[in-house]
Amino acid sequence: MIGILLIVIMIISVIFSFYNGTVENVCESVSKSAENALQLSLTICAVMAFWGGVMNIANKSRLTERIAAFLSPIVMFLFKGIEKGSKAYEAICMNITANMLGLGNAATPLGIEAVKALDDNSTYTHRNISMLVVINTASIQLIPTTVAAIRLSHGSAHPYEIIPAVILTSIVSVSAGCIMTNLMYSRKKDNGR
Repeated sequence: MIGILLIVIMIISVIFSFYNGTVENVCESVSKSAENALQLSLTICAVMAFWGGVMNIANKSRLTERIAAFLSPIVMFLFKGIEKGSKAYEAICMNITANMLGLGNAATPLGIEAVKALDDNSTYTHRNISMLVVINTASIQLIPTTVAAIRLSHGSAHPYEIIPAVILTSIVSVSAGCIMTNLMYSRKKDNGR
């Protein structure tokens, strides 16, 4: 349906450009947009490849294990009933670490793995999965790589100057989301579900 709608919009645009005598402007705009899209895609791919490599090095050097140890009190507080060192615990820690580095694409498979590990029909299954979704949606980002890549592709001289604002807003949004999740599940009386 969306494809048909886009084709109709393009046909109407071309018809109006012929009618108004602006066919050259439309052709120039199409080629310029394609060039901008390609440049943006290459910039984002390069930044994601760089940070994906950094994440791989961090994983092989056991830095992610240290980050997981640092996150342990927070993870154990937010996720009820999971054991330290379990598959769910490790997947959650890796997912949060990838999100903190702004690696949404790398965090997605880790989040799926964490949800599968959390789906064990325990007392807190639904609550923990909801908490993970909230944390992923409003994730705290220390390094907003995708946004910085977009800023860089548009000529920003300082693409990472947004870091303080990103950290502040993400801390507020994660805190609000976690508080609301706890409030919603504390109202339910059927064993935390």
